[in-house]
Amino acid sequence: MAGIHSAAMQPLVNLMESNRNFYNFRNMQKKDPSVPEFRFVALREKYITDMTEICRILTAFDVKGVCLQDTYDIRQMLFLMDIKDWQTCPPLYFYLHKLENAFNKTTKTLLEMHKKGPLRCHYFIERNTQLQTDVIAMTKQFVVSNWLAGDALKQDQFKFIYKIHEIVFGSALKDTYLDAKKNKVILEEVIPELTVFKAMLLIRDIDNKKQEDIVKEAEKAAQRAEMGIEVEEEDYRS
Repeated sequence: MAGIHSAAMQPLVNLMESNRNFYNFRNMQKKDPSVPEFRFVALREKYITDMTEICRILTAFDVKGVCLQDTYDIRQMLFLMDIKDWQTCPPLYFYLHKLENAFNKTTKTLLEMHKKGPLRCHYFIERNTQLQTDVIAMTKQFVVSNWLAGDALKQDQFKFIYKIHEIVFGSALKDTYLDAKKNKVILEEVIPELTVFKAMLLIRDIDNKKQEDIVKEAEKAAQRAEMGIEVEEEDYRS
């Protein structure tokens, strides 16, 4: 029986250990950024593996009908929290700080479980209800954050639409924009039309930049021809 209990508990024991190691190393990294990167990568990979296994278990088994139902991707979750300077970007901060808070709460719960020891944990992993609650909340926030900022394109689009709303917020329409009873026209007409207009301006700027590059390249080619320099020769020298 002890062997069965031990085998059932092993995924949780693994996660408690990798969570503590990953937490301690991240704190060390904040104090001393020169610590070896390979150690961070190794600890992160172990954490990803162990947390993914716990998520799989919490998805497969429920407690009184409650189980993990949302999509989880621990590697992608850590990627989101590592987006450069998200703390200084209002639209990203609004969502990612919630994800970070949920992640930190899960980390804290696992640290407390590690401190108490496996004998104070339930060997039916899903019955560790505080951990189950924290993981479910963390993955829910991950789904939202990943949908809005899951890659560079989404981040650019999210920042773009935020700037559109910021324009309206900073205009004479501010009071109407903030009034849920009066802002229907703004949300359904003004913002979509302003979005299209700004997108067209952005496309124009991109096209203009491409045309400028073509003109510059033609001028360089003409200069090379006047000097008798062949393209292949210049490329070779560079």
